[in-house]
Amino acid sequence: MSAKEKILEVLDNNKGSYVSGEELATSIGISRAGIWKNIKTLQKEGYLIDAVTNKGYSLRDNNDVFDEDKIRGYLTIPQNSIDIQILKETESTNSAVYKMALTGAKEGLVIISRQQSMGRGHKGHSFYSPAGSGIYLSLLLRPENLSLQDTGFITCMGAAAMCRSLREVSGKEVGIKWVNDLFLNDKKICGILTEGALDLESGSLDFCVTGCGVNLYPPKDGFPKELSEIAGALFEDYTFDAGSRITAGFINHFFEYYEEFKKGNHDGFLNDYRSYSLIIGKDILIEIDKKEYHAHITSIDDKCRLVINYENVSDYHLEPGKGSVRKVF
Repeated sequence: MSAKEKILEVLDNNKGSYVSGEELATSIGISRAGIWKNIKTLQKEGYLIDAVTNKGYSLRDNNDVFDEDKIRGYLTIPQNSIDIQILKETESTNSAVYKMALTGAKEGLVIISRQQSMGRGHKGHSFYSPAGSGIYLSLLLRPENLSLQDTGFITCMGAAAMCRSLREVSGKEVGIKWVNDLFLNDKKICGILTEGALDLESGSLDFCVTGCGVNLYPPKDGFPKELSEIAGALFEDYTFDAGSRITAGFINHFFEYYEEFKKGNHDGFLNDYRSYSLIIGKDILIEIDKKEYHAHITSIDDKCRLVINYENVSDYHLEPGKGSVRKVF
């Protein structure tokens, strides 16, 4: 265990109380200057540590920094089925997992980053991913006999799993706007992106990567101007272990759905996806083939297609990725 890890352990065991630099130095066996240096490193990593002259250091109760041990402590699925890797920063967790998949990484790889410099969303849109503000994660799947067209199922699974986890941890009415966006109070707080690679011999997917970007807290400097009216956050302030609990909940729920999906049972994630939908039974403005239409949503079918009535067309089944909901009335 490194000096930094030992300091964090002592502070965690005395959470809410102050531990002097001298006490830390004596118990860990380094100088007080070394203690200060490691405290600054921990603060840069996102730990909320108060430093007060003549009192020492105190770890706040509402810390929320991703930690593999904490995430694993909330997992209910077999531990050995998941390989968790936490990065300080990466361009994109989807890209990081994709590269590892090409070198033979196994299903169940989960990469989490504290920030992304080039986070990506649907249709090439960027996803703002500052440090200390969100959950940015991607997982690797190697489904058998799944076509590229069927990746919509994976996206819906991811949306349902994340929505369920966000609701459980926050107690808030997070909902899904078809097909891959999660909203709270009319503001987008999460996006799901699924990408795949084909096996050219079989024509089936060799692997697919599902990524989630969650706005957990408002960015320290606020959202960029172009996002300020449309983006929101799940919490207003740091909430104890929320990131670890939500991440674990997402993994638990996703693989619960996925195991049933592999058996041919789609009801679990589809029923949850429908129950969290923000648009079933609503009138919407939808874009199809670069044209906008006023439509009414009647349901989401068993293939995750939107069933809509628009103009003179009734019960039209719109494939995931073939249209975009612009406005809900």
